[in-house]
Amino acid sequence: MAPLAELFASEPSRTQAMSIELNVDGQSILIDASKQNVDKEVFCELAGLAMRAAVADARDAMLSGAVVNTSEVQPALHTALRAPRGSRVDVNGVNVVDEVWSVRDKVSALAHDVREGRRVGATGKRITDVVNIGIGGSDLGPALVYSALSTTRDPQVRVSFVSNVDPTNVTHVLAALDPASTLVVVCSKSFSTAETLANARIAQQWLADALGREAVAHHTVAVTVDASKVTASGIAASTVLSMWSWVGGRYSVSSAVNVCNAI
Repeated sequence: MAPLAELFASEPSRTQAMSIELNVDGQSILIDASKQNVDKEVFCELAGLAMRAAVADARDAMLSGAVVNTSEVQPALHTALRAPRGSRVDVNGVNVVDEVWSVRDKVSALAHDVREGRRVGATGKRITDVVNIGIGGSDLGPALVYSALSTTRDPQVRVSFVSNVDPTNVTHVLAALDPASTLVVVCSKSFSTAETLANARIAQQWLADALGREAVAHHTVAVTVDASKVTASGIAASTVLSMWSWVGGRYSVSSAVNVCNAI
């Protein structure tokens, strides 16, 4: 293919011919392929291939809650995490959008209470540090967002991320913090991820040694599908933020997994 500058010079209407503007919930989104190193012929061939492959049908099936995750035989509904309040997406006859917004409201309330100093530590100290313990999508997405928003985040609350099963990672992070002003967030979809639970136990012991065993639940939040496993581990049920089996880990950043950045 020719250099892009030559393509634009030879095709004055290239941008108009190879872009489309969509209106989503009153907002315009421009999809522009003109700056890709393809010509209009290739662009049309790609569009034709998408039609023959029924990409639009597959998209609609995913958005409607159909079983598209064939390996786990369940929907892949991370898009429902961004659905407007009051909209509807059914899974087994249940409108999951209502559930999503219930959790979003709980996350927002927790974050607001921490920032405003209403949610404090067991000794009355304000929360100044959040430790996010997770692995894979329960770590990478939130860590990416935290880095991307580094210039706009609240300087009153710092976030540290722990994912390495090597205990030197978590002990190094905790050594720089004050247990009395630290909130530990344990993110595990199944709440059986070995690396996450190993690091969570170290963090819980660190809290217990400094503040007493009864204070651990007050300084811990869990994000999971399986709340029963959380309570069995000594974390209070009231601190559980729910997620759903139909959210894949790599797409979970729009869920309660991202509570550390909400704070």
